Amino acid sequence: MTWFFVTDGAPPEPSYDDLLAGRNQPQPHDLMKRLFKELTGTSLAASQELVREKGSYEAIARGYAGTREVGCAWRATIPVNDTSLPVDETYVTYGLPTVTLIWRVAYWKQGQLGYAAWTLSSLTARLDGDARAVMERVWSEVFGVSAVLVPAPPENAQAYEEWTQAVEDQLRADLQRPSADADA
Repeated sequence: MTWFFVTDGAPPEPSYDDLLAGRNQPQPHDLMKRLFKELTGTSLAASQELVREKGSYEAIARGYAGTREVGCAWRATIPVNDTSLPVDETYVTYGLPTVTLIWRVAYWKQGQLGYAAWTLSSLTARLDGDARAVMERVWSEVFGVSAVLVPAPPENAQAYEEWTQAVEDQLRADLQRPSADADA
């Protein structure tokens, strides 16, 4: 099992004029949908928010896209009082046989357009077998640039595995919560 970092190949950020003209950049979910279709032959079901916890400075939302067995768990940190700060989101795939992604992005506010553009904060991926070639091809097709994948130090693999397991455990716990808690 080999882990990689994406060190280059982030999609270019659209200009404000591009956004006004409706030329939006492809979203992380666009890549996920294509990747899941390639690897499982099924589509990635729509995202569902399970929990939203509001604090004085930020709200934390958690949910998933896909099914309970195969999908993508996500967590969003949303600034409550300062819209100059980004909405940070982390996506962690689960249930895919040859791929695990830990993907962090930041959505930045674009004036009256809201949080319309995103930047890649980090992407760490476990890619086994031909999954690397699939990931590189799908990334290029969706974003129009080539991802540069560099092997992560092997000694970090256990920490990535434990972190993804913790995210999956949190998702399972969130799925067990009464629905009334999700609206709190």
